[in-house]
Amino acid sequence: MKKHRTKVPLEKRQSTAKETASKMKRTVRWLSQALVMAVVVTGSILGITSTASAAANYGYPSVSYTGVSNAPTSDKPQSKLWWHDGSWWADMWTTGTGWQIYRLDVATKTWVSTGITNDTRASTLADTLWDGTHLYIASHVVAVSSDAAPRASVSGQPARLYRYSYSGGTFKLDSGFPTTIMNNSSESMTIDQDSTGAIWATWTQVAGNSTSGFTNTVYVNRSASGGTSWDTPFVIPVTNPNPAPDDISAVVAYGGNKIGVMWSDQRLGAIRWATRTDGTSSTATSSWRVQDAVRGNGLADDHLNVKTLQSDTAGRVFAAIKTGLNDTAGNQSLAQLSLLVFRPGTGAFTTSTIATVADCVSRPQIVLDTQNNMVHAFHTAPGTDVSGCAFSGTPGAIYEKTASMDNPVFPSGRGTPVIQDGASANMNDVTTSKQSVNSTTGLVVLASNNVTKRYWFAYRSLGTAPPPPPAAPVASFTASPLSGTAPLTTNFTDTSTGTPTSWAWNFGDGGTSTAQNPSHTYTAAGTYTATLTATNAGGSTSANRTITVTTGTTPPPTTAAITTVASTTTNNTATTTSVTLNKPAGTAAGDVLVASFTADKNPTATTASGWTPIVNNLSISSGARVFAYYRVVGASDPASYTWTLNTAVKWGGGITAYRGVNNTTPLDSTVATATNTTYTASSIAAPSITTASNNALLIGGVGFDSSTSGANAPTGWTERWEATDGQIAQQADTTQATAGATGTATWTFNTAKAVAVWRTALKPGAGTGGTTPAAPVASFTASPLSGTAPLTTNFTDTSTGTPTSWAWNFGDGGTSTAQNPSHTYTAAGTYTATLTATNAGGSTSANRTITVTTGTTPPPTTAAITTVASTTTNNTATTTSVTLNKPAGTAAGDVLVASFTADKNPTATTASGWTPIVNNLSISSGARVFAYYRVVGASDPASYTWTLNTAVKWGGGITAYRGVNNTTPLDSTVATATNTTYTASSIAAPSITTASNNALLIGGVGFDSSTSGANAPTGWTERWEATDGQIAQQADTTQATAGATGTATWTFNTAKAVAVWRTALKPAS
Repeated sequence: MKKHRTKVPLEKRQSTAKETASKMKRTVRWLSQALVMAVVVTGSILGITSTASAAANYGYPSVSYTGVSNAPTSDKPQSKLWWHDGSWWADMWTTGTGWQIYRLDVATKTWVSTGITNDTRASTLADTLWDGTHLYIASHVVAVSSDAAPRASVSGQPARLYRYSYSGGTFKLDSGFPTTIMNNSSESMTIDQDSTGAIWATWTQVAGNSTSGFTNTVYVNRSASGGTSWDTPFVIPVTNPNPAPDDISAVVAYGGNKIGVMWSDQRLGAIRWATRTDGTSSTATSSWRVQDAVRGNGLADDHLNVKTLQSDTAGRVFAAIKTGLNDTAGNQSLAQLSLLVFRPGTGAFTTSTIATVADCVSRPQIVLDTQNNMVHAFHTAPGTDVSGCAFSGTPGAIYEKTASMDNPVFPSGRGTPVIQDGASANMNDVTTSKQSVNSTTGLVVLASNNVTKRYWFAYRSLGTAPPPPPAAPVASFTASPLSGTAPLTTNFTDTSTGTPTSWAWNFGDGGTSTAQNPSHTYTAAGTYTATLTATNAGGSTSANRTITVTTGTTPPPTTAAITTVASTTTNNTATTTSVTLNKPAGTAAGDVLVASFTADKNPTATTASGWTPIVNNLSISSGARVFAYYRVVGASDPASYTWTLNTAVKWGGGITAYRGVNNTTPLDSTVATATNTTYTASSIAAPSITTASNNALLIGGVGFDSSTSGANAPTGWTERWEATDGQIAQQADTTQATAGATGTATWTFNTAKAVAVWRTALKPGAGTGGTTPAAPVASFTASPLSGTAPLTTNFTDTSTGTPTSWAWNFGDGGTSTAQNPSHTYTAAGTYTATLTATNAGGSTSANRTITVTTGTTPPPTTAAITTVASTTTNNTATTTSVTLNKPAGTAAGDVLVASFTADKNPTATTASGWTPIVNNLSISSGARVFAYYRVVGASDPASYTWTLNTAVKWGGGITAYRGVNNTTPLDSTVATATNTTYTASSIAAPSITTASNNALLIGGVGFDSSTSGANAPTGWTERWEATDGQIAQQADTTQATAGATGTATWTFNTAKAVAVWRTALKPAS
């Protein structure tokens, strides 16, 4: 906390040399927020002209202003610009009138007033938001406070929200606006919109006086959808919401359904970050998660700018902050401006330097350029003809620096000048937009010279998108021989597709190669996983094969296999100083328990009585720590076991009970560990270990510095449990039949992580029973496979691996548990008969197709329906209409089939000329699926619009079909199904019955999700999938013979809540 610093208006700071000298140690601080997706920003923003002065002009001078209390492009968290209808717009001060909407005339480089005035109060500043439907302007009365000169907020000074609709080139204030956000002055205020359409605002409010002292508090408020009314302002319900009087806050929407609030806290030396998921209580402490983005001496100042990347499915949030290291340290190479990147998948921030103390910079703004994968940083620094640094925060010129979003390493120095008044080096307070930019919009930034009282701006057009990178190769290879006695030389042959340019081999015993087709000699017995990673400019993929090497001598006698009794898992999302894990059900004396847990924030643990550490302090950087232990169960073990931690933290863990483990020496190998603390890991390999016994049980687990689950056990391993909150821990195992080296074991993750992994092996005990058999391999014959109804088919089990039970599903609702049943199909149709064969080792399935016809002469075969083309569209912003484009090449008489999924269960008004297939297919309360058809006329429009009763996100598409009966397009009834558990990995659309040969079966799915990954039924063709907003997908296949279709099953890459619909199109006669 820097008590000697204060804030004063810019013109006063520049009034005299004496004042400047007295303020050299004062850092003007401010906070900036904006929601941005920036596209194709290369080089620097142009507009340079020569002058007679010592310094050049950069950018363009614009409107002059007087009579406004603060620099009109401030305050720091606020955005003054937006793009709509082919133009850039801005909220700018008009002398003698107030704040008005201006439009940029690009041809003349002139800002032109529209004459539309919002707030007339000269003491206000505003933040703007264009959401695709409405313009929002949040205007608040400014009360600047500092640590040295705190200033209490004044009541009776309302902050107002203005909402405008746009039509015919004009913005019009909506009825009922402005609404009142709150009733006090504040240093700053920002707004954003959540997925429900509610507007969120945040600000800091100083209370008190010089006698009692001053308290600053972070406040939040939330509106009804569209900002029509506001709740009562409330203190953000987290610990320590009271920063220094100099601190301010900002709000940002991210990840599709979350709100984040960031504020500086110089009392704690931290930048703080609180997040909430849409749909939870606004004011409940349990709805908010708070953490430090950064914390340390001099790391917290009140300059920051928060941006979120709308198109990033991971929901990353980028924040540019100014540190106070210019006041607390003499090292000129330390960071003055830093970029923080929040990754929701890890729940953590990474930090990189934008500019150093020596660069003398302040007031950062950032713009995200997704086409070029670049982050653009804009900031104030002394003019181009000035070297050295009077004090950080001195006005001068606006500079730009760029870096990769994935690896943000900025070049040294102040950057490239983009705005400078060569005759008056007093440029400051750069501002930009919350929106995305692209080659259509160009890029604009705006700043002000508060000495000459004039706006300046920079503009440039943006180029077209770069060509897409090549697709990553698909790794594959052959290896020969795959097994043999040591020493074993195996030849590896690359068979990858997609033109890899480099190859990285890991042979599983520590050996590696970069040759395309290497050979490798295994010198020791063991089971090894050989992995090839094939890479080109588009990325890399991996493939692996197992190499088994024996000693060439008789192995030691086979010991009995270890079996699993049961598992338990527990997590604690509240902080606590103890970890208590329950004993698994069915545990008996002599069993061996293996427990592991992950604890937040790197505590130490006191080992529970009777337990032996496997790993006791495996740290994931400073973020978390992993612990693992084993215990031989006694005759009277307790129902639970407790470890004591040295500090209160969140945690997650579990226990698995094993039977048949050697009680004297439970471990059969050493312990191996590995960590990856980059927060970018998508996998981690546990090093190879060497077992001493046949049938040793390989055990291991991972821990994340994250409360987001998603660990996948190594191939061939069985996950026993995963703690899915608090902190993530997971445990898995597999049996190694032959003693020796194991090769590495690789865990993979659904999202990028910081992670630690451990592994060891359990030694089998003597005389504990036979080895568990392998699961059988299901197979069967069926005769006849086709015929007329009624058709009796005889099924004969041909499974290998000694199954002990059989479960048949004949595809028409009939089942059997006989080994060799018969079944009679009574109705025509195509059926999938499935056998599941089971023994103590597990189960597998096999299926065959049975075709049953009616036994009568079918109607004449009609021509098959053909596909013309498809289009797909999504909208990640909330809107009250769904507009889908007509596919290219569509002609009169074609039949269009459209479907879309809309968030939050709206109702839809059917577009003119369309007939519903399904009009309100709900996925619980989370989303709704719609499907329609239309016969194309002679003059169909280029697009079609459905009206929704509320503003939501959506995704959908249209497919055009030719050869469909125009009088009766549908050839069957409509069938639907839903699964609202959010755990579905597949969904089966019920069977329908077609009336015509060559009917086209059509159908689709919709997810309550913006994450894609639908796979059409086997034999179907996916026509399109909307991959953002809300997921919808459509597919089809031809059924040659009329009759029952059997079910059609869609599968998904990740668990979903889902709805499915299906019908059939009738061929034209």
